[in-house]
Amino acid sequence: MSMTGRLTALTGGVSTIAGTAVLALGHSSTAEIVGAALLGLAGIAFTGLAFLLVGESEDRDRVRRPGG
Repeated sequence: MSMTGRLTALTGGVSTIAGTAVLALGHSSTAEIVGAALLGLAGIAFTGLAFLLVGESEDRDRVRRPGG
């Protein structure tokens, strides 16, 4: 996995943990909004990671078989 992939996975993981903690420990509507936003950020990061991994896989395949 590339450095970008690692950073994206780390961002998603940290956002998931932070969002879950904020939702579990916060008791205000602001905490709910912040927790939901962090979980949304994690979803975006993991979706982006999936697309990145597919793209990297296709690039490796093109390098291995240049003619198709």
